Amino acid sequence: MGYYLRVVIPLAIIYPIITNNYELSNLVVGLLIALALAVLVKPQTQAVKWQNWPSLILAILQYTVELIWDVFLNGLKVAYIVLTPSLQITPGIVAVPSGCDTEVATALSAFAITAAPGEMVIETDDDGIMYTHCLIALGKDEIMAKAQDRRRQILERIFAS
Repeated sequence: MGYYLRVVIPLAIIYPIITNNYELSNLVVGLLIALALAVLVKPQTQAVKWQNWPSLILAILQYTVELIWDVFLNGLKVAYIVLTPSLQITPGIVAVPSGCDTEVATALSAFAITAAPGEMVIETDDDGIMYTHCLIALGKDEIMAKAQDRRRQILERIFAS
């Protein structure tokens, strides 16, 4: 019961803020969505030791900073592509192995890739391969594999705590 309260209440509060709609019907919809998410995505609870909190917080901050940096850098690249119509782009699909042990870590990796402009994970298969659409796919395999390896190392530190 405690899990549901810790998940449903914040989600039910965040939903109307995100939608900027505080009508009763929207509040009810937000509550129903929060309940559905809490039931569908009930994670395995894992106790975090107090001595691991500093490294956990540091890893979360590192993940966040890297995500913000990737969004900024890729935003500049996409702006350059848009502002240079003569530039030949080679869109395509790149297979990126997640290498993560958990589905949550794979999902966070897919989120980080999709949040960056110019790249979007369109499918993840059962083996953890993330099929990613890129505006410039030519020669992107090695670059994306290195970036995914960095993300995987950070996520392992987060989930190992």
